Amino acid sequence: MMTFDPLGDGISRVEHLDHMGDDLRVVNAARISFDRESHLECDDTGQWLQDQDEKLIGFLAENEHVSPFFHPQICLRITMPSFLAHQWWRSTVGVSRSEVYRRYVVAEPQCYQPPHWRLRAQQPKAGSGTGELGAERQAALSVEVERLYRDIRTLYGQMIQEGVAPELAQAVLPQATYTRWIETGSLHYFVRACGLHTGPMAQRELRLYAEAVSEIVGGLFPVSWKALTRHTAA
Repeated sequence: MMTFDPLGDGISRVEHLDHMGDDLRVVNAARISFDRESHLECDDTGQWLQDQDEKLIGFLAENEHVSPFFHPQICLRITMPSFLAHQWWRSTVGVSRSEVYRRYVVAEPQCYQPPHWRLRAQQPKAGSGTGELGAERQAALSVEVERLYRDIRTLYGQMIQEGVAPELAQAVLPQATYTRWIETGSLHYFVRACGLHTGPMAQRELRLYAEAVSEIVGGLFPVSWKALTRHTAA
């Protein structure tokens, strides 16, 4: 099972659970229109698509014939801070998600602590610029944030022990709290989602997640992924 820790904190995760189909599935989903079917070339070294089938995938992507790319399905388990998850979930077409439900789960919350505090960009849509707070303030702010997280975890635990319903106790948790969900989507969905979060205006942390997803899905569908990422707009 392929697993990545995009934020490098030992908590964040992108995990490949399973998938259905391959590049040939895309080809035959297109060829069925003419009641035709392709097969892989084979020899002692392995199996691969025929040249004509690779060209067909390129043609489909370039001309936005996207329906064949909806047939392959990929299932991932993603662990991400809530403030990032809300942006990732902006992509909704061709995907189904099932999230950990803190109405029932009362495990101690885990929170993301950014290793660096970037400064705001002059251009609002860019989010953050290349500059950072000074080293002294960086260190002091990190201590303050960790203290805040610790106090919130303590308060949350006390509320649970006192019998407060978890569905209400979770209201005190910060947006930095990690959440986890299973995401099953089409090949085309993942191309669009990753394209949205790897563009020049994408948040750095989301870009790291998108790169991890790209490594997984692109490795499973190399021909289709290359063609789609060349031609598909986010």
